[in-house]
Amino acid sequence: MNPTTNQQPDRRTRYAAAMAVRDGDTWPTQYESDEQDYLRRADAAIALADAEQADLRSYEQRLREQHDLDVAEVRRLRDELSEYEVMNPQQCPAGKHADWLVDSERTHACPWCEIERLKSATK
Repeated sequence: MNPTTNQQPDRRTRYAAAMAVRDGDTWPTQYESDEQDYLRRADAAIALADAEQADLRSYEQRLREQHDLDVAEVRRLRDELSEYEVMNPQQCPAGKHADWLVDSERTHACPWCEIERLKSATK
């Protein structure tokens, strides 16, 4: 390990070599000072890459935690919903009114037909 960067030398060297080749130089370079310059630049690039990776890992962890909270909330809501009585659809026998839901399986009179019947009975 490089004591300056706490990175394995092969990673540091790979970064430096990639920069040298990108600049049209050779690796190893002809001059020691050029090589040291590329190694310093590699240290900076590695530090930046590591910091970015740490940020991404932190962000990923926050997303995972939020996901777990969301899943728990969905489960809680499903459990709460399962406690409600099942509602069964009913249709107007005359076919004149919208469907509605009731809390039993037996057939109910259409509430709108019933309102019409009561209104006509009071006229």
